[in-house]
Amino acid sequence: MDLKGKCVLLGVSGGIAAYKMANVASALRKLGADVEVIMTKNATQFITPVTFETLTGHKCMVDTFDRDFKFEVTHISLAKKADVILVAPATANVIAKMAHGIADDMLTTTVLAAKCPKLVSPAMNTGMLENPITQDNIATLERYGFTIIPSESGVLACKDVGSGRLPKENVLIEYILHAIARPKDLAGVRVAVTAGPTQEPLDPVRYLTNHSTGKMGYALARAAAMRGADVTLIHGETALQPVKFTTDVPVTTAQQMYEAVTGRFDATDVLIMAAAVADYRPAAVADDKIKKKDGDMSIPLERTPDILGTIGPKKTHQFLCGFSMETRDLVENSSAKLTKKNLDMVVANNLKVAGAGFGVDTNVVTLITPDGTRELPLMSKADVADAILDELPTEAEAVSSANKNYGEAQLVSVASDSGAKFFEQARLKRQKAHDEAMDSIKKTMKASSLSAEEKKEYTDQMTAGLEDLNAENEIETLIKAKGFADCLCFLQSGRADLTVMTSGEPLTAAQVAQIRDVVLSKSTVPAQNITVVEVK
Repeated sequence: MDLKGKCVLLGVSGGIAAYKMANVASALRKLGADVEVIMTKNATQFITPVTFETLTGHKCMVDTFDRDFKFEVTHISLAKKADVILVAPATANVIAKMAHGIADDMLTTTVLAAKCPKLVSPAMNTGMLENPITQDNIATLERYGFTIIPSESGVLACKDVGSGRLPKENVLIEYILHAIARPKDLAGVRVAVTAGPTQEPLDPVRYLTNHSTGKMGYALARAAAMRGADVTLIHGETALQPVKFTTDVPVTTAQQMYEAVTGRFDATDVLIMAAAVADYRPAAVADDKIKKKDGDMSIPLERTPDILGTIGPKKTHQFLCGFSMETRDLVENSSAKLTKKNLDMVVANNLKVAGAGFGVDTNVVTLITPDGTRELPLMSKADVADAILDELPTEAEAVSSANKNYGEAQLVSVASDSGAKFFEQARLKRQKAHDEAMDSIKKTMKASSLSAEEKKEYTDQMTAGLEDLNAENEIETLIKAKGFADCLCFLQSGRADLTVMTSGEPLTAAQVAQIRDVVLSKSTVPAQNITVVEVK
């Protein structure tokens, strides 16, 4: 994965961690990026502009009024040139200025003028970072669409221990890659990937497992996240670093992986089973360590649950991809698996082929679909991952299931109304209806003729009504935090009806998916019962 043809603008402010940005600039150049650097005057007290000029081949800008005699306004030209801006380290001062639109130096004027993605990595003393003022400023930046890179914890330059340390250089680069390295052709698509081995316990000490390292599954999860997918990585024990921008679900046994996959299947658009799941497990697990004895030992085994065999026949809109590790008859055995388990694709490889198999960074695979087979040459697992993802349904194809009631939020109409006044009046009506319902229940409960069971039923109704009201408010707040001008949510009878104010452009499939996921996280409403209406 490289950054050829991309311009990265680094904004370096006056913190002790400024020296680390030289390594970031160097690494970005090795990835093929065109790197520009703007420093605040305070930053020059920690590292010199000459360092960045040597590493990038560009003049490091500090002074807004530098007379470089180019026929252009430098902060505007840099703002237009940049594909992404990373401000790191971002001091409390520069964060406050960016949050409130103060543009009094080269860095803040450029940030204010830029329309590209903006990443901010706060780095400062723990007390300064945790101060409510700084936290409010960070929240304001997020509300305006900035991406905040969380600080790390540890021993700080001031010898305090706590949060506020600039993340490692590779973390900052990963955020840049996520922002611009790949087109977001899988935005709004919910992808689940399994990876690594399972471990089947024999006793408290021993277990049965295999040689899988999880590298292929982790590469798939990373590649999908880079392309904008909503990724869940379900994995066994590995020595690999967690994949950023994914939901991490660690498991140990085949049974746990079965439960993790099947429990999320209805809310998944694409499932890629790259894990090496044990086919058998010990029939009984000893409570104590099994002692060595003279002679041989036999271990009775039983079948583990067949994950793809269970969910394959039940799929509706999901795209199912399985992996097949073979040592002979690769295409024949893998094609049989494709048909038997109702899969959309099988990725097959031969353990005996050089460059394929467990523990290496390359792979040689054959993609098998109902339409035929396609052999790929020896490639890195990262490139194999992208080749596999190229076969997946796009955002439009996956989220078009909204029109088919395949568990997606439905964009049923485009409304035109009177803007803020509409939402104000609707909220008043909703509150009035809620109050009237509560009053009616309270009056009924005062009747002495009600049985204990009936009173409990009415109490449950009141509780449910209050929970719905709280959920409605939380959903509206979270959706507005994603950049929508306003939102109105009604929860009733197992349905969620939302009205969202847009800027004039039609809602995209990815935005509908965002709204859906907020509702799913804060209510028990099934996805197929979520309706979204636009107000422009």
